[in-house]
Amino acid sequence: MPGDTRVLVVENDVRLRNALAELIRSWGYEAESAPDGRQALEKISSFDPVLVVSDLRMPVMGGMDLLKQVRETRPGINFIMLTGHASIDEA
Repeated sequence: MPGDTRVLVVENDVRLRNALAELIRSWGYEAESAPDGRQALEKISSFDPVLVVSDLRMPVMGGMDLLKQVRETRPGINFIMLTGHASIDEA
C-alpha cells in the first residue's frame, strides 16, 4: 500500500479527470483533481502532492505553465504530462 502518497490530477475533461483520479485511488494513493493549472496551484498549496499528472493543453493555464510555476516554488514535486494531441513539438 502506497500510504499517504498524494497525487494531483489536472485535466479539463471532467470524465477523464474523474477516471484518472479513481484509478489512482484504486491503487491505494490519495488523489485530488483540478480542471486547469490555476486551480491546480491552489490545490498544491493545500493538498501538498508528491506527483502531479497534468494535461498539456487546458484553458486558463496549461500544463507547461503549471510546471514552470511549480518548479519555482516546489521543485520536489514530480510531474507526468499527458496530451491527446499528436505533435512532435509537444513531446
